[in-house]
Amino acid sequence: ADIEGTLRGFGDSRIHYLRRERRDTDLKTASNALNFGISYCLGRKQDFQAVAFLHSDDFLTQDSLEVRLKNLENGFVYTDMASFNNNGRIIKRRMSFNHHTIMWNTEFLQYIRDFVSRRYKQPGVFDSQLSHGEDIDMHLSSIEAAKEGGYEITYVPLVSVLYRQHQESISGRRVSSEYVERQVKRVLQKHGIKE
Repeated sequence: ADIEGTLRGFGDSRIHYLRRERRDTDLKTASNALNFGISYCLGRKQDFQAVAFLHSDDFLTQDSLEVRLKNLENGFVYTDMASFNNNGRIIKRRMSFNHHTIMWNTEFLQYIRDFVSRRYKQPGVFDSQLSHGEDIDMHLSSIEAAKEGGYEITYVPLVSVLYRQHQESISGRRVSSEYVERQVKRVLQKHGIKE
């Protein structure tokens, strides 16, 4: 699919297309690309009120951005999320796994990036050393940074993102349960959460 051509076809100067080539040393994770996009946005803070992310295999609901922007205070907002399969059938109406719905105020996004650098010695909001659980890790870091800096955390009980569950996704690929357990344990230990 020609994503760049499709986006340019909208003719909207507010749409910025960025591409980061995967490096041989990168883990199979979206973290590096997400951090690349965040750095771009923070370098042009005057152009952005807020930042959210969307994986290429997921969808936004029609009012997703509007609802989140309307409820965004000085920190971050998150909502509910539903999942669907390759046939477009909704599998779960509301998921507790809703890290993909986060939208950050740009001032807070700068704060959280500085926070994870200082506390966890990681170069970006997403931990590129995790191949599973990096979105959960980012959500926990967002909460910790908001509490430390006195920023608002807002929850809106509305589905704003449709998450596709399929075997071709990074999280859908078969890996050993021991590997996933080690990744989850690493995230929990990192944030001081007892199992």
